[in-house]
Amino acid sequence: MRSNRSLSLAALPGIAFLAGALLGCAEAAVYLIRYPGLRPMAAAQLLVSSAAVGLFLLVGTFVPMLIARALAARAAERDRVWQFGSALALLLAGSAGVMVLASFRSTIVFRHLPGGDLSRLVTQLALVALSLAAAAWLTPRLVRALRGDGLLTRAATRGKELLLLALVWVVVALLGVRVLGMGPAASAGSSSGPNVVLISIDTLRADHLQVYGYDRPTSPNIARLAKEGVLFTNATTTWPSSAPGHASMLTGLYPPTHGVMGNGYRLSEVVPTMGEAARAKGFRTGGFINNPWLSYTLGFAQGFETYFDAERVEVAEEAWPELLLQNVSLYRLLLGLRPGERQPATRLATEWLERHRNERFFLFLHLLDPHQPYTPDPEFRDRFLRDTGAADPGDTRVFMGKARKEGGHGMGRNTGERVEMTKEQEAAVMARYDECVANADARIGQLLDALDALGLAQNTLVVLTADHGENMTDNEPRFHHEGLYESTLRVPLVIRGPGAERLRAKADAPVSLVDIFPSVADLVGLDLPPVISGVSLVQEPVEALRKRGLLAIEGTPGPGQSRAVRTAKWKLLQSPVVGEILVPVPEQHPGADPDSSARYPAVAESLAALLDPLYSAAQQNAYPSEKGTEELDPQRIKQLKALGYLN
Repeated sequence: MRSNRSLSLAALPGIAFLAGALLGCAEAAVYLIRYPGLRPMAAAQLLVSSAAVGLFLLVGTFVPMLIARALAARAAERDRVWQFGSALALLLAGSAGVMVLASFRSTIVFRHLPGGDLSRLVTQLALVALSLAAAAWLTPRLVRALRGDGLLTRAATRGKELLLLALVWVVVALLGVRVLGMGPAASAGSSSGPNVVLISIDTLRADHLQVYGYDRPTSPNIARLAKEGVLFTNATTTWPSSAPGHASMLTGLYPPTHGVMGNGYRLSEVVPTMGEAARAKGFRTGGFINNPWLSYTLGFAQGFETYFDAERVEVAEEAWPELLLQNVSLYRLLLGLRPGERQPATRLATEWLERHRNERFFLFLHLLDPHQPYTPDPEFRDRFLRDTGAADPGDTRVFMGKARKEGGHGMGRNTGERVEMTKEQEAAVMARYDECVANADARIGQLLDALDALGLAQNTLVVLTADHGENMTDNEPRFHHEGLYESTLRVPLVIRGPGAERLRAKADAPVSLVDIFPSVADLVGLDLPPVISGVSLVQEPVEALRKRGLLAIEGTPGPGQSRAVRTAKWKLLQSPVVGEILVPVPEQHPGADPDSSARYPAVAESLAALLDPLYSAAQQNAYPSEKGTEELDPQRIKQLKALGYLN
């Protein structure tokens, strides 16, 4: 039997590191299998995961060692071998429990630590109990192994060597990630010229911003941006839904052309994007988003070296450790995603800017604050609600949907609840929405401040817009975004930076999300793809802009599809719900769409003649269109349910 004195307690951290490294490699392999977008950086992912989890277990050894020593003090017959074995058992079982717990971070760890309801508490207690049971089962087996003459015993006598091995492993990982994590070389391009920051605020109604005449102070930072740049007063989306609207924003194409015909459709890899155009010109490209419909599995990461969403890294060719560590569930407790942080995208985007301050960059930042459910951060909660005198409306999703004409009921699309909808409750829900707008505006302020602090503001083109608006009480479904109404189609558009002043004369002309890509390309020197639906607001004469017709659709081709053509003064809507109506475009505050076709039949006829050619032209060069909803994993489905998309 080997003497107890031959064991070195210094070997315990080294053994823990090796065990953690193996766990890290195993978890990295699971992520690489599950998320194909990470595979180009597989070597860096394995290095980071192994070193990160290994270090976590190494540092964590002192806790089980102290526990084992305390237990041994009460039982003299438990010698150093028992201390070593029990400490190792506690460490391994506890680490496995923490890893499992962290893997449920979206519902347990990061939302309401240490657990806000009974199910979370029971889950955590169950994991603790299982970990202790596993440690109790493992301890005698490890002690027997240590009393023998096997591999574990030999390792336990070599503390210094194991610690040196851990140090070398970490150094190799850091150096390796630095080399491997640079990502593929960009095509040759000018290292000088304007940067680009594209900001999209999901579900943001233009007329709920101060710069569009709103009376509540919802958006001082957007007002600051507009004051320094150009505010477009007549901008519209192509489809009042996240995936199609963002696809148009990033490709310059109408939905029938880019193929994203609704949420859950995949943007085909053959569709050229603004990110790819920027990458081809030598820009560093980063995307930071919060909406599951913009997942890399649905094709929206094209052209981005780093593509991060609120829950995980999707594509990370750069492979910077702080981003890759998001894929190590154990390390989510310490790095990257912070406990209680609802939307880390802005913070991570500013950190990304700091890394690339000396390089040319294209940053895409997406914010989800004004989307249902209207849940502002604590510092914004009740900012406007208290002025209404109304009670807390609670889960605002119960007010989504249809209401009786006399204002009686609303149907919660996601919750299935049917509730009374009084005027006071409507005001309360709208106040919550405005608080979320103010929340998003504060995040914009953080990004603008970062650009100023880094000395980048003067050489950065900032484009701020939204994918669509929101029906409040003007149209149905209330407090949601369906229907080609002015409340859902009209979006904000602000452009600030080098060359933006050339657009000021066109600020009141009708523009669309499809115009963003060609306009940015003109202002910063990107190459446009051969097929483009939008026009450059730099090159297009203002007279031509004011005479143009803009296409908006909703639904796949067939009897359920709605289509609209919008000009400077009119909108013609063809819908299975309302038939065909002619709507005058309001100056500022869109309300319910009134039908004016009987009063202006010639206008309705001329717009009807324009709609079919516009739609046919969008179909002529169509890219592949396919649903990608089956690619969404259970975590994504849960996110979508929380946002009110799925029942």
